[in-house]
Amino acid sequence: MTQIEYLTAQYLGIQDLMTAFALDQSEMLIPLTNELNRKQNEIVNEMGDKPYYIVQVGEIGYEVVRYGRKVQIRKKM
Repeated sequence: MTQIEYLTAQYLGIQDLMTAFALDQSEMLIPLTNELNRKQNEIVNEMGDKPYYIVQVGEIGYEVVRYGRKVQIRKKM
């Protein structure tokens, strides 16, 4: 697994936790949001000048697209 795949998997895991905790444990959302932002910055730094990556996390392919200091991660169709 490459570093960008590893960071993407962590980012997606944090998003899943945020969804799971949204109703039951809303006090967890702020720390998870902070961690999600930190992970996004790590992904942007790892991408360097490249604006687009295709990564494989498990059996699912994802497109990682950088817009300035933000990233968008979506399942590859």
